[in-house]
Amino acid sequence: MESIALERNVLITVSILLLVLYGTIKVLFPKAFGINFDFSKLVVFRLREEFGNTLKPFSQGQLLLSGVYALTLGYVLLFLGRNLIQTDSVLTVLFEINGFWMGILKWLLLSFSAFLLIFLKFGFLYLVGWLFNLGGGIYRQFTDFFNSSSVFLLAISFLLSLVLYSQQIDFVTMANLVMPMLVFFLFYRTILIYFKLLQVSGYSKLYIFSYICTTELIPLFIGLKYLIG
Repeated sequence: MESIALERNVLITVSILLLVLYGTIKVLFPKAFGINFDFSKLVVFRLREEFGNTLKPFSQGQLLLSGVYALTLGYVLLFLGRNLIQTDSVLTVLFEINGFWMGILKWLLLSFSAFLLIFLKFGFLYLVGWLFNLGGGIYRQFTDFFNSSSVFLLAISFLLSLVLYSQQIDFVTMANLVMPMLVFFLFYRTILIYFKLLQVSGYSKLYIFSYICTTELIPLFIGLKYLIG
C-alpha cells in the first residue's frame, strides 16, 4: 500500500510539472503549440500546407518540442513499466521506485533516453531514406511521426492524470487498458505515414510499402517481440 502511495505521489508530481510545461509553451508559443498539438493530425490522411509542415530536428524550437515529447513519453513509460513489468524481469530495477526523488530521477532518465531515441530515429530515417532516394520525404515522415506521436502522448498523459487524481481505477487495470491503445496507435501511425508519403514521394505504392516496412514495421515488430516476449 505504501509503495502504491509513493508511486502515485511521484506520478502526480510529474503530471503537474508536465501541465505547467505545456501551459507555458501554449502561452509563449501559441501558434507552434496549436500546429504541433492539432488532434486532426491523427485522423487526416491528406497533406496540408502549413507552417511547420516539415520539421527541422535540430532547430531550437524542435529541440524544445522534442524535450516536451521525451518528458511526456518518460511519464507514460514509467507508469506502464511500474504496473506491467513482471517482478522477475531484469527491467524491474529500471522502473522500481524506492523513494520520491528516486522516482523523479528515473522519470528524468527515461525521458533523456527517449530524447536520444528521437534523434536516433531521425538518423535511421535519414540513412534508409537516402538509400531509397526519398529526398524531402524523409523530413515529411519525421514530421508525421513526431506530430502524431506528440498528440497521442498528450492525450494518454491527460487520461493517466485523470486516473491518478480520481483514484477510481487501480493502476494495473489502467496500464492494461493503455497498453493495447499504445500498440494500436503504433500500427495506425504507420498507416498514416504510408499514405502521406505516397502523396509526396512520386514512387509506387509497393516501393513506399517496402520503405515503410524497413523504417517502421520491422523495428515495431522487433520492439514488440522484446516487450511482450
